[in-house]
Amino acid sequence: LLHNSNQHTNEITCIRSYIDLIASASRDTTITIWRTTPPNTYQFVRKLTGGHADVVNDILFLSSTELLSTSSDDKTVKWNINTGTNSIYYIFVRDFYSIRLLSNNFIAIALENQPIIYSEIQLWNYTTGARLQSLKAHKSNIKYFEEVDDRYLISVDFSNIINIWDYKNYRLVAHIEDYCGDNFAMAVLNQGSKYHII
Repeated sequence: LLHNSNQHTNEITCIRSYIDLIASASRDTTITIWRTTPPNTYQFVRKLTGGHADVVNDILFLSSTELLSTSSDDKTVKWNINTGTNSIYYIFVRDFYSIRLLSNNFIAIALENQPIIYSEIQLWNYTTGARLQSLKAHKSNIKYFEEVDDRYLISVDFSNIINIWDYKNYRLVAHIEDYCGDNFAMAVLNQGSKYHII
């Protein structure tokens, strides 16, 4: 055990890293930032509070000074890590589950409709803040998605459906049913011209 933190008062929902920074999000609505220093020590940097009123589901480093967080309070918030200040990046009446930084200034956010008719992945330009397009094909919550080759997104939902998207052209290229069983994670292995989803 290298370090034990008690900064959160509830369950940690996700952990992300960027260079020497580590961020943890929690059901206590906060985010904690740490800096790693050689050889194996951790320095508390800042606790980000006041941006969300519900569970922080996912976080994304944009740089060493900026971070995005998504929450079940239907907000995506942009944070200044140095000052702890925040601004609302996007509000929508849905639950946000995960967020990824893609190539070419794209951000992808997975969210849920209420009542659930479909779940979707929204694509944004993180430089301008403009929403570009929505990828809609899932009929239940998206539990994981990943970018492959700076062009494709592979997404899986709780109904064991996998969709493969040419996201730069906003197009669904493959739909695979009953593939993942009860797995809660996915990995994509690139082996030459073939992809293996596990």
